[in-house]
Amino acid sequence: MNDSNLNRLRSLLNTAGRIARGEIRTQDGSGLDTTDQNLKQYRQTSDQIILALSDQQLVESYQQTAGEPGEIYKEALLAEIERRNLDI
Repeated sequence: MNDSNLNRLRSLLNTAGRIARGEIRTQDGSGLDTTDQNLKQYRQTSDQIILALSDQQLVESYQQTAGEPGEIYKEALLAEIERRNLDI
């Protein structure tokens, strides 16, 4: 896992958060609303990236976050750390 994957993860999670808050709507070329499909896809891809992180990468990535409490990227990493029962 490299920095570009972590940047992609942050971007996916931030976009998913904006969609969930109703800030972004998406549609295909014919005008069909694809917002829910895209949200599901972004969440699945984010989950795959998080699961691919080693324990060490996960903890180090979390420790490097400087975001505000409630930031979706930081919260997602923390949730996985807790799920794996890792020490920070």
